[in-house]
Amino acid sequence: MTLVRGFAPSINQIPMVLRKENHGYIFNAMYSPLNAAAIALVANGVALVHDVGLVTALHIAESSNVTGDDLQNRKNAEFLKREYADKGWLGVKTGRGFYTYPNPAYRDPDFLMGKGK
Repeated sequence: MTLVRGFAPSINQIPMVLRKENHGYIFNAMYSPLNAAAIALVANGVALVHDVGLVTALHIAESSNVTGDDLQNRKNAEFLKREYADKGWLGVKTGRGFYTYPNPAYRDPDFLMGKGK
């Protein structure tokens, strides 16, 4: 544990120490509800995909609705799969996802002002 706690800052990460094992550890447990809300905004036409992530978002949406009872979560997963994953648009590794790589729109200085690509 000391090795990891010492290594994390060297790669600009903040170490979070678990007091006991938890599904999804610390960050993922916090990220899952935030991710679900972000994807719901996109799936419901409230926000654009540029405002959220892709592959991780899909995996979380698919795995967090094991019973299938959460209709919005199912809609989120179906949206990400249909609009991106099924087309092979998986982000940086495929050159396309919510953005086109190697020059994603968020690198444009005016991106946050809504004037980007």
